[in-house]
Amino acid sequence: MKVCVIVIALFVTAGMLCSCTGLREVLDTTPQVSFRLTTEITEVDPDEFLVGVGDYLEISIRSTDPEDDLDEYTKVLPVQPDGRVSFLYNDITGSVYVEGMSTGEIAKLMYKELIQKKGIKPGATITVLLASIRSRSISIMGEVQTPGALMLLEAMTIVEALARSGGFSEYADKRGILLFRREGNKEICYKFNYKYWIKKQGDSKYVNMQLQPGDIIVVPEQ
Repeated sequence: MKVCVIVIALFVTAGMLCSCTGLREVLDTTPQVSFRLTTEITEVDPDEFLVGVGDYLEISIRSTDPEDDLDEYTKVLPVQPDGRVSFLYNDITGSVYVEGMSTGEIAKLMYKELIQKKGIKPGATITVLLASIRSRSISIMGEVQTPGALMLLEAMTIVEALARSGGFSEYADKRGILLFRREGNKEICYKFNYKYWIKKQGDSKYVNMQLQPGDIIVVPEQ
């Protein structure tokens, strides 16, 4: 059963508090207004990023033998729904579980599985790079101009996500916005009242929450 609770923590920054006028214009679907992020941007560090389902990895095996006629093998492979990457190297097939690991950890794991255990190209090196990040996303549904998925590669709040989706439609219920979030084996529903947030910023009952991968924002119809 889904549970609706009122958010009681404050995540909005001082910069966000100073920009409510511009945000109101954007969310009321004025396309000429440019939107500027007001939270501190945190870029994705490939060395620290933890791989998730849907991401694509570029895996390369390089031989150190100058006489090897196949001195490099490079493939771009998806992380499958079970969290594994399946590979085919010459006649050898297999898969490794990579979800929640960094690219460096994946490279070490594949070196152990392929080079050490299966004896493929002794002395070869394996590198793993992020080819495409698709696991860090949120979804926006309902009465916005452009519903769909948004990549979450930097800090983003509910209001910023709404602005990036083009703002509200004319039928949007701005008082009844819902944020669904999976926490363990439970799905929690947070309620966000944009109308009151504009008027009463700083009140802990109307918080512009920081988003997490997998969040779903629903803007209902009035």
